[in-house]
Amino acid sequence: MRRRILLAIVGVTILATIVLTVPLGIIVAHRENDDAFRELDRIAERTAAGWPGTRLPKVEKSVHITVYDSDGDRVAGTGPARADRVTAGASVVTVDGTVNGVRIVARPIVADDKRTGVIRVSESVAESRARIRRDLMILAAIDLAAVAVAVAVGWIVATRLVRPLRVIRDDAVRLGNGDFSIHPRPSGVGELDETAEALAETAQRLDSAMTRERQFSANASHQLRTPITAMRLAIESEMITPRADSTQVLEESLNELDRLESTIGTLLAVARDQPLRREPIDVASIVAGVRARWNATLVSAGRPLRVATGGHPSTHVSADVLNQILDVLIGNAATHGRGEVTLTFEDDASNLLVEVSDEGTLARNPSELFVRRDPAAGGNGVGLALARSLAEAEGGRLMLARSAPTTFRIVLPDLR
Repeated sequence: MRRRILLAIVGVTILATIVLTVPLGIIVAHRENDDAFRELDRIAERTAAGWPGTRLPKVEKSVHITVYDSDGDRVAGTGPARADRVTAGASVVTVDGTVNGVRIVARPIVADDKRTGVIRVSESVAESRARIRRDLMILAAIDLAAVAVAVAVGWIVATRLVRPLRVIRDDAVRLGNGDFSIHPRPSGVGELDETAEALAETAQRLDSAMTRERQFSANASHQLRTPITAMRLAIESEMITPRADSTQVLEESLNELDRLESTIGTLLAVARDQPLRREPIDVASIVAGVRARWNATLVSAGRPLRVATGGHPSTHVSADVLNQILDVLIGNAATHGRGEVTLTFEDDASNLLVEVSDEGTLARNPSELFVRRDPAAGGNGVGLALARSLAEAEGGRLMLARSAPTTFRIVLPDLR
């Protein structure tokens, strides 16, 4: 990855330098040639202005000035004894050309509309080519510096990009291996930071989904144990002591199947944050269901179930959720409590208050009661944690109201 990024940056830089340097080099070469001719022309002009004279103007060593008469014979200077073709062709106006590798500018000397001589200014073409090579080498040096800077910048950029990409890759591998503890680390690259944050959010959602699924499995296992046991006992009892009307056991089994279906549907809806049906509370229906599910268990243990109602509760709540919470609390009282079990309903400022109490005394630390998988719990440590999560899913609360006698209080808001 780093090498590909580096090669891409360096390649683009080289391409850009070629695209810019080639035409610039051509322009530099043409301009140097033009400048050379213009310089020779200025020398010729200056020489003509001072001629006839005894001395020719001082110029660079590479430039030669020669003066010829009208017949083409050298009069002064260091050029050829006879005028070349370019010099001989300067009859009226200044001409230029190249002869045998020498750049020549020839300016006629005119007096009384008659050419009396020619000034020849020359310079070796190799001199201008040397200047062109020097300028091109300067351009090449600039190009090499640009490529070197591109290599350095490319290495820095590639390292800066690759490091967070490797972190994202490692996080993705961890996520694929089931590790959801991914935390985005800012890299300063906006797009990569957004990708890391999106991956972390995905990990959190997957972690939440997996947690909900695990909790659903534990909750379902806990809540389905009682109805399944009841069905099994009813069927085994019917097999041992058949009743005259065999449909009774079928009706009892159907009731327990309805209970199973309701339990699974409620737990799934809560785990997936699906909307639940909320209607005005029907205390009589709730109590009848509780008695049908728990009366036999409590009576067989010599522990009656008493119901008390204060006012006329009309709060809109989910009856399915309330039934699940009550099943947990009454089952907890039946298993861990003693004496009479009391179920109390009250209406308080548009909140439904429900208390489940028995005559026992709670000896455990109250702060540990609602901890899932609490090692100190007598069972699996799921029931009370489940009941509290169901209450909170409805925007309510479940708390321990009193330790002696043991009393749990449910507060559910009016969700119209």
